[in-house]
Amino acid sequence: MSDELSKEDLLRRYTQQPVESTEFIRRRSPFKFLDSYGVDDADIFFGRDFEITELLHFFRRRGCLLIYGESGSGKSSLVQCGLRSQIPNEDAFFLAPRVHGSGLPSLCEQLYEQTARALNIEAEVPEHPTMSNTLAEICEAASRPVVLFFDQFEELFLFHESATRLQFARELADLATKRSNIKVIIGIRQDYLAHLSELEGTVEGLFDNRFWLRRMSRETAAQAVVQACETGSVQIGSEIATAILQRLDPSGEGVELPYLQVVMDRLFRQAMAEN
Repeated sequence: MSDELSKEDLLRRYTQQPVESTEFIRRRSPFKFLDSYGVDDADIFFGRDFEITELLHFFRRRGCLLIYGESGSGKSSLVQCGLRSQIPNEDAFFLAPRVHGSGLPSLCEQLYEQTARALNIEAEVPEHPTMSNTLAEICEAASRPVVLFFDQFEELFLFHESATRLQFARELADLATKRSNIKVIIGIRQDYLAHLSELEGTVEGLFDNRFWLRRMSRETAAQAVVQACETGSVQIGSEIATAILQRLDPSGEGVELPYLQVVMDRLFRQAMAEN
């Protein structure tokens, strides 16, 4: 890499068609390109040990947890991989509906579909489903507490009018007060955090249990890169990892993880192609 190569140059270079090889097909990349880490990726998820421990503490405190951070800070991965890896499967049934659809009917339909897929059962969506009735049926089918992770919750404000947002807030408040076997996690970009004030009067204690996910430090990210490569039997010197992170975080304000994932996924694939 030349001294003039910027973070944007790195991203353009490494978003070309990925290099494939027989060895790579056989061996999983520990880097996810632009995808989030999921429940099956705990063995390749590094750099967030402290945050996982803290988030687990907040998760156990109350029935509603608010997690916020910059876009690309890794909120989805921290919940879907980091937090879930700490909770035995028999203790919680995780569902991750999105609020970008056409209101509550769409949301209930997602819940039924995800439940049917996860439990390998048939689930027929009622004609006029409510959140409360839907979750009552899901809790019975799963035989364990249900955790609802509303990822990218800013979509509620981007795609829905005030009346729909208020209806959703009422349903959310009903869950928080009447259903002890339901936990709710809301993931939202920090630049939309103030928008939640619109729901605060309806959902009691909405801001009382909140967790701020900061950018990963350059030093932590470099260690995570080395550890991740080792899981794929690829050796990378700490000085090389540090040099890459200095390019991606020249100001020292923290690493933008999407850039890091794109660059490292490409480099890992090249290493596999070149044996």
